[in-house]
Amino acid sequence: MVEETRQRLTETARRLFAEKGYESTSVADILKNAGANSGSLYHFFSTKQDLLLEVLRGYRDGDRAHLTMHSQAATLSDQDIADIAAYFAGKPLVPTGKAPGSVPQAVTLCVSCHGQDGVAIAPLYPSLAGQHQDYLVRALDEYRKGGRKNPVMKGFAASLKDQDIAVIAQYFSGLAPSLSTESRPYTWLTAH
Repeated sequence: MVEETRQRLTETARRLFAEKGYESTSVADILKNAGANSGSLYHFFSTKQDLLLEVLRGYRDGDRAHLTMHSQAATLSDQDIADIAAYFAGKPLVPTGKAPGSVPQAVTLCVSCHGQDGVAIAPLYPSLAGQHQDYLVRALDEYRKGGRKNPVMKGFAASLKDQDIAVIAQYFSGLAPSLSTESRPYTWLTAH
């Protein structure tokens, strides 16, 4: 029972992180969708960042079935995973509100939530800038066919044609998120 609860929390977090993004997924969302209480979550993971560590390790170790994520995580060291989790727990991306060029017709509705630059206009929505094209195609197809349960996205995706999905995926995958390297705090390693 204890291990089942841990797996249920991890799987729920993995699904919600993929569907909504890390920033847009609250601990309350994870608990509600996993049918667990906060005591259960904090028994296994002291923070949402610790849960992300578990999810990334699962992709790396092949315990989670998603070819793109496994391929990306397969070569990550424990330190790489810790750095990624720390990054996502840090400052959120800020949308510029500007498209890098013209926005294709198939994408015009998408940018009202996911931003013209692919950085979501609010934490409620996931940022799509730089997301893998095959992942976006798969996600939109799953929304369209009902495999993913977000009612808003299902409604939007229902009328999409394969060509629209290809255009949307190509647009967002070609964007670069406005990432920058954060300065490190003073440590004995930076002292001269």
